[in-house]
Amino acid sequence: MRALRWQRLPETERLADSLLTHLNGIAAYCDHPVRFGVVESLNTTIKAVLRRARGMRDERMLLFKLKWATAHAVRLSRDLARFLSAQPLYSNRRGSAVIARVLVVALLVAAPLHAQAPPPAQTPPSTPADAPIAKWEVPLTIAGMVTVLASSSLLAPAACRWCETTPSGADAVNGLDRSTRDALRWSDANVGKADALSNVTVYAPFAVALIHRDLDSRGILTVLQAVTTAALIGQVTKVAAARERPLYHYRLPGTTDQPKDRNESFVSGHTAEAFAMVVSTARVTAARRRKTKWLWISGVPLAVATGYFRIAADKHYLTDVLAGAGVGIASGYLVPALHGGRSAKRPTIAAFGGAHDGSVVATWTW
Repeated sequence: MRALRWQRLPETERLADSLLTHLNGIAAYCDHPVRFGVVESLNTTIKAVLRRARGMRDERMLLFKLKWATAHAVRLSRDLARFLSAQPLYSNRRGSAVIARVLVVALLVAAPLHAQAPPPAQTPPSTPADAPIAKWEVPLTIAGMVTVLASSSLLAPAACRWCETTPSGADAVNGLDRSTRDALRWSDANVGKADALSNVTVYAPFAVALIHRDLDSRGILTVLQAVTTAALIGQVTKVAAARERPLYHYRLPGTTDQPKDRNESFVSGHTAEAFAMVVSTARVTAARRRKTKWLWISGVPLAVATGYFRIAADKHYLTDVLAGAGVGIASGYLVPALHGGRSAKRPTIAAFGGAHDGSVVATWTW
């Protein structure tokens, strides 16, 4: 500052005066790097509280409101409604809760109002978007993918256990699967096209999310883990059930070969991966506070289309597709939920009230 002032230039003097004037704010930003947009949002919230608080007699009640938010973080709409409503601090009901609340308020009032706001406490994890990537996650995910690819060829059942034929050789497929196959199956010339389309729609939601930059490295890994989990569960179920695919069950022309995946009809792996990708991508995107409406609108039809194309390609029955959708939805929901227990931060509004020069000061912890 002295060096700037000794320059004897008006511009440097104004710069020095401006730095000195905002020195407290610059120092506070070093301790709490909060964006100005967040600060303005908090100021708007405080003004909204002031407008609603027509019945407050003095500023002390307003400070109580702000300090109460320190012990009761505002994370949801119902928390904000409780924050704005009157609190029965001296009610005879629920004595233990009232005593605890009075003690919290007493401790906050006893604290120096001009003391520096304490650093934000480490809150328990809540969202999969902030979960740190552990060292074992990437190798384990790659190992799961390799296992799925290897098991599909090495562990493929040689004979069907769910053959759906009578001892006399007649068809014993249930009426639901048989009727939907007859209605949705494409012609012999277009069966290959349906199979190719199912390979495209299964990964389309993930590609759209990447194009919109709604997934970071943590999100991409979480989605891959959900898809790998769905594929593993589906592959284990395929080997255990050993259901013959409809394409070979009905002995259509040109199907005299004996491929390794002939008896892997139940469940539909493509459908499981598609639904796992949609659900996990939407959950991770929502955890990053981004809009997911477009993802549900575009992703769910793509996942449903994947199941339809698998039936049209005569690779699966309707029950195979429905079971695969259930596996995918469960995997897409549970895998991000498991990561939610390991995240580093939780979005919190924590107010540290203090009166200074007739103004109300509060800090936002994010």
